[in-house]
Amino acid sequence: MKPKVVFIDWYKTLSNSVFWEHLENEDREKYDLIVNSFLKSFGDLINPWMRGKFTSEDMAKKIAEDTNLNEKYILDGLKKSTQDMAFAEDRIVDLIKQLRSNDTKVIVATDNMDTFIRWTVPQMKLDKLFNGILNSWELKRLKGDFEGGSSKFFSKYLKANSLSPAECLLIDDSEDKESRLSDFGINYVRINSTSDVVDIIVDLL
Repeated sequence: MKPKVVFIDWYKTLSNSVFWEHLENEDREKYDLIVNSFLKSFGDLINPWMRGKFTSEDMAKKIAEDTNLNEKYILDGLKKSTQDMAFAEDRIVDLIKQLRSNDTKVIVATDNMDTFIRWTVPQMKLDKLFNGILNSWELKRLKGDFEGGSSKFFSKYLKANSLSPAECLLIDDSEDKESRLSDFGINYVRINSTSDVVDIIVDLL
């Protein structure tokens, strides 16, 4: 059955871009300091950040204190890298437009930070390309958050649009832990690489 809505993950699905990516070539020493601090010193704060408990400014301040680097430099670098994000493949834009023209809604569904809504979405005009954006930072929930078998991430959108989970497809690189999403009823397709997204969308056209 053709899905009424296709949810597509962002990181490692639609895009391979990462935070502070440009600094890897511009200043490798500072890049390593920032990324190591982010992933190692504050790795336990990544999920809370994606659940809306922190802002980019909060994280820049923590990393600055940990690395002795300038806080503004870290925040400006984060902003630039998220504004410079790109699709993994150029074909994706046209394929999304084609899929939407076939009366299918296409929604970005991402476990992400405030960076996505503040900088990536407006810079890439994702709100124009897609029918909607579901971002965990705004929802205060991750895609894997469930309560009583109900999705804390997807349920509000489904109810507002009179949709059943079975009418939706989710394309994602992450594991469906304990088959929660599948048991909820969403048709879940796990990809191995970003190139798989193109193949799946082509099959839906």
